[in-house]
Formats: sequence, structure tokens, C-alpha cells
Amino acid sequence: MNSVHTDQIDYEYILALMEAMTRDEETNEPRLLPMPMDQEKAKEITEQIERFAKTNPKLAEVLDELWQDFKENPAAYAGKSLLVEFRQRVHEKIRLLVHDFADHWCVSEDALQYFVDNYDLKLDDKTKQVGQDELRETTDRKAYAEKNPNGATGLKYWRAFLTAARTLVANEIAPLREM
Repeated sequence: MNSVHTDQIDYEYILALMEAMTRDEETNEPRLLPMPMDQEKAKEITEQIERFAKTNPKLAEVLDELWQDFKENPAAYAGKSLLVEFRQRVHEKIRLLVHDFADHWCVSEDALQYFVDNYDLKLDDKTKQVGQDELRETTDRKAYAEKNPNGATGLKYWRAFLTAARTLVANEIAPLREM
């Protein structure tokens, strides 16, 4: 494998390196038997993931989890698209972030997902986002106060919630969508 000499490594290149390890180098056919791990190639993949983490640590985390699983059982990935597997894992990570956030703040998961899916990072904090009003209608301040006795209450709840939701989208979800 040749090393790529660019300033930015993309995840598709790393996934291609991984997929190449599941194929016979001469025939390019999937190898289904237990495969010995080529340590030189494994080291290159690990280094590329580390480089990628410098530009997108959130996506690199998902990529590294896939890489760790791959190293444990490369034959399980023979003949499969690692790009599809990677995208499924990213989608699941976003789904879990939304689920956990909705659960913590006691809002509708569907309304939060709609808000997240339509969130425009270019808008300032004073401009309403698509789905913001609908999301507000699904809040359950009483349930939140019961679960979080030291959390924001009353009128402060919505402001705290909206700030946290914006932070979630900007810092956790948007980097995962940079695919």
C-alpha cells in the first residue's frame, strides 16, 4: 500500500485500506478463512486513523471502534462494505445521542430528531431553527425537574435546554455528519 501524502486523510481511504486486508492480493476475492493480520498494514491504518482524528475526532472515534472490531475478527468483514458498516455506526451514534439527550431533557425524541436534522449551523442564536417551536411544545418541565432536582427550572429551563441542544448539534452531531 502506498502512503497518501495529503494534509487531510479521509475516512474512505482508511476504510479502503481495511477492506483490502480482507481480499486476496492476487485475485481480489474475499478471503473467508481466518486471516493473519498484516502488521505493517495494520500499523499504517492505525496511523491514518490517528491523523484523521486531528481533523475530525468524533468521526475518528467511530472509525477506530470499527477498526478495533475489525482487528478482533477480520474474517467477519470479508465481502462486506466497510463504508456501509461505518455509515450505519455513525447513524446509530447520532440516534443514541438524540435519544439520550431527549431522555435527559424530557422532550419528544421525534421532535428533537426533526430539530437536529434541520438545524442550520449558519443561523445565529437569536434566529429560530426549523422545528424549534414544535420541539418546545414537547418539553415536559415537570418530568425534567423530577429527574434533575438541581437542573434549570421554570423559564430558565427552555433557555438552558436550547443552549444544550445547540451545543449537542454543533459539537457532537455536526462533526459526525461531515461525511
